[in-house]
Amino acid sequence: MHTKRLAFIFLSTGLACCTAWYFFGASKVAAKATDPAASQSTTPVASNGFFGDSSTTLPTSQTPSAASSTSATAGMLQAFNKLQSARSFIHEAIRHPESGGIRYANRAWADCINAAGSTGLMRGLFKVVPGSRESQAEAAIKSKCDITDSDLATLKSASRKYASVDPLSQIGRKSDYAKTSEAHLALAKEVISAGSPILFDKLKYSREYKLAGGQSDYEAYFDGKWYRGGNESAYTEALILAQCEFGMNCGPDSLRTLAQCSDKGWCANSLAESVRIGWSKELPQHVDAVFSLRDKIVAAIKAGDASAFAPGL
Repeated sequence: MHTKRLAFIFLSTGLACCTAWYFFGASKVAAKATDPAASQSTTPVASNGFFGDSSTTLPTSQTPSAASSTSATAGMLQAFNKLQSARSFIHEAIRHPESGGIRYANRAWADCINAAGSTGLMRGLFKVVPGSRESQAEAAIKSKCDITDSDLATLKSASRKYASVDPLSQIGRKSDYAKTSEAHLALAKEVISAGSPILFDKLKYSREYKLAGGQSDYEAYFDGKWYRGGNESAYTEALILAQCEFGMNCGPDSLRTLAQCSDKGWCANSLAESVRIGWSKELPQHVDAVFSLRDKIVAAIKAGDASAFAPGL
């Protein structure tokens, strides 16, 4: 039963966009209906001043420079870690594609959709008590995820125009074509060289296999082994936790940590703590594997060992 419930939790993330209405929908659409300016896809918003420029209107007259550096993308990571308003962050980040802004803006949107949508799906699994940590986490998600349909339109437009000059987006796109071991090795080298934890999910190499009953499932490769079932889920979770070890905010105020609390009741002061709480309840036989794999992934990345992520090489 625990395995089925955890599987439902994973499914909820995939279906999150369908239920994000729970957080964003009614109030934002109602506001748009009464505010004509809300339909403008390039509406300026208050800037967080991440890069010392107060204007956040999407540039349309010139293409940003393709020049990029690790320090530039590191600056974008720092801004992402301080996110208090997803709307302000997205409008500011898309103005700096050369610093990975397109990739990080899309990540902010995805984190909000997952946090808000999965909360709506999981609401029936436990009762949220007013004033509890769960309700506080829910309120924090609503406050941070102040995105409207107009903001999404602006993000989509910027992604189409400027992803080609975003170094992180370019690396991420290569994963769509890295189907062979050799291609994935080349991709893993780029991911590790980029030094940006937002790309670590691209290190995962998966392939389809058939179960005894004829159904299909996926297994993931790492460091000489193929991981299936609960072990594959543990590896996926470990890749997420590895991001925390390279500068991604995984503290109590991060959207992923807040979502773990709000939608599952796994409330803690860090993402790692919440994962340990949840996995100890749902799949205790795999909890040690999650953290062991995280440590091995971190070691491989620090050593620059891209071959650990590509089978047969």
